[in-house]
Amino acid sequence: MDAFFDAVGGTDGAVVKFKSTSGWQNDMNGEDKFGFTVLPAGDLDGDSYEDLGSYASFWEADEGSDGNADMWYVKNTNEHIFKQVAGKSVARSVRCVEDTVAKERFEYGSIKDGRDGQMYKTIQIGTQTWMAENLNYKIEKGDGKSFCYNDDEAKCDTYGRLYDWLGALNSLDVGNVTDEDGLIVQGVCPENWHLPSKNEVKTLRDFVDANGKVDGKLLKSMDGWWNGGNSNGTDEFGFAALPTGLRTKGGSYDELGYSATFWSWEVTGPDSEKTLNANEWYFENGKDYGVQSYTENSVGRSVRCVKNAGVSI
Repeated sequence: MDAFFDAVGGTDGAVVKFKSTSGWQNDMNGEDKFGFTVLPAGDLDGDSYEDLGSYASFWEADEGSDGNADMWYVKNTNEHIFKQVAGKSVARSVRCVEDTVAKERFEYGSIKDGRDGQMYKTIQIGTQTWMAENLNYKIEKGDGKSFCYNDDEAKCDTYGRLYDWLGALNSLDVGNVTDEDGLIVQGVCPENWHLPSKNEVKTLRDFVDANGKVDGKLLKSMDGWWNGGNSNGTDEFGFAALPTGLRTKGGSYDELGYSATFWSWEVTGPDSEKTLNANEWYFENGKDYGVQSYTENSVGRSVRCVKNAGVSI
């Protein structure tokens, strides 16, 4: 309602613009300037009908505290529209708003994975082009594995698949090439796309937030995170990192709604553990910044692919 009132010049002195041209007591009718035609319907408080001809009130969808909800009203004797929180037990009028189809906030591209025909949105962020969705390609061969959260195929439709590190690399079966930036590992990604390196992840994070304090907030999806508004992101760049959770080393699933975790391709950690650990990057519930770290390569993480430089798709 705030946007509505702002569009017509605010609430001060606005009553005459909205009131119907007839029906108000003492000839206090309005001009109905916008065709909104507020009628003095009164209300019902308990068993008592009140204020017919002198008062109109309307519910809003927002719920207040202590059993109250937002409403707005106009009175016969006042020039202003008033907003307040009121008890839910009173019966008031309702005006409905037509749903509108949300316009895309970004100019997404798209690719078709030739292996299984799945389509993915893509988004350019700085000099890089990323998948704007998690990969959902099912591994059919090799030592690597992929999973759906809780082994529920429907979760893959929403969140993409979780891969162990060998699965993300597709057991190093395909497509490792070198360009001016060094080794590119295609891994499980479609042709002309590859797993990001830790430097490519850093490039992404630095572009969206050079100070590294709110890159998580800016890259996380606008919904789906636990505790809603306190943890959802603003998705300022169309990356839409969903809280897909993860698969643990023991094969259980955890953190759906709480974390978004992704592989990059390098092994890492102490020399004695490099065969066991691989690089990851992640966002967490309630934290505005992202983290680059490493974890055991047997756990399940999501994959976001990056387009090879110089490739037009």
